[in-house]
Amino acid sequence: MSAKNIFYVNSNIVKKVCKKIINKEDKKEYKIIFENRHRRINEKINSIEEIYNLKRKNKRDVLKNWLQIKSGDQIVSEIAGGEFHLYVPYTHFEEVRMLLSHRLCSGFSIVEEGLMSYLTPEQMEKMVPPEEESIGQKIKCLGRLGEYSFYRDGYEKMYATNERAFPGRMNKEVLDVDFGGGEGREEIGKGECILVLDSLTHYEKEKSCTYVLSMSAALDVLEENYEKIHYKLHPDSYGNWQEGVMKAALGRLECPVREIDRSASIEDVAIGSPADVVVDLSSVGLYCGMFSDGNVYSFHDILSAADSTDCDEKPASEVSNIADCVPGVFWEHVEPLKK
Repeated sequence: MSAKNIFYVNSNIVKKVCKKIINKEDKKEYKIIFENRHRRINEKINSIEEIYNLKRKNKRDVLKNWLQIKSGDQIVSEIAGGEFHLYVPYTHFEEVRMLLSHRLCSGFSIVEEGLMSYLTPEQMEKMVPPEEESIGQKIKCLGRLGEYSFYRDGYEKMYATNERAFPGRMNKEVLDVDFGGGEGREEIGKGECILVLDSLTHYEKEKSCTYVLSMSAALDVLEENYEKIHYKLHPDSYGNWQEGVMKAALGRLECPVREIDRSASIEDVAIGSPADVVVDLSSVGLYCGMFSDGNVYSFHDILSAADSTDCDEKPASEVSNIADCVPGVFWEHVEPLKK
């Protein structure tokens, strides 16, 4: 039996949008492929790492890549059972590009995934400049990768949670995506707050230091103004120095702190609670600002050392991650946290 639809899920937002597509369009035959970090423990669903585990560092791994590609193609064929339409949050990751070039992939659509979905095409090109496949990549991946572009041309449709997403792009459909559901109401009170911490994996050393200093300054403000702090670490932060540093900073506080379960949908917990939400530049802040009644604050500018987040006047050489290019809609819904 053909799956006909394959959904690639890398975040809670993507999962929600995909679920809405499945329900609204009454898709009977579909499969889900997760990034490993977003798959629940003991969940028997294929992760992209189990399908295409492409080697990146050692040039001598070319043969391993070829064997992995052959094995991955076979797994995808078995998952799909025939031609399939692919739903993805972006098209620049190597593993996603392999799915797009699979012989059974008949087309693809884009689903909203966070702040990147709110960048204009011009801003996006600064963040992720399009590139043609290099000779080395053609050899490594059998000429399968194609163009390196965050949103490749040729998509059938873009699925969004609101009209502000995907500015300047065609074929957009806005879905009524469900947020909240009351997950946080029993555990989080009105005089308490939710702190959402970012991944520093792709930050340069200087920006990582600035983030930690800003977070520490924000904790002093939160301790003074709230009875309890509920915090959520990014999935990328577990098992490395980020987890240790962030938990150490929280551990010095005298007010009660509680870690929100790593498998919980932070959007549901935050939007479903009466508490204020505090972020740096997380998309959680945007969604809470749009879809909840509580206050949302950002500690990004709590120190004067913080750089501008407006990339329209910056050259591409100064734009390396979302902290360098925050869409304006974010600041329409999120207030700066004051010391």
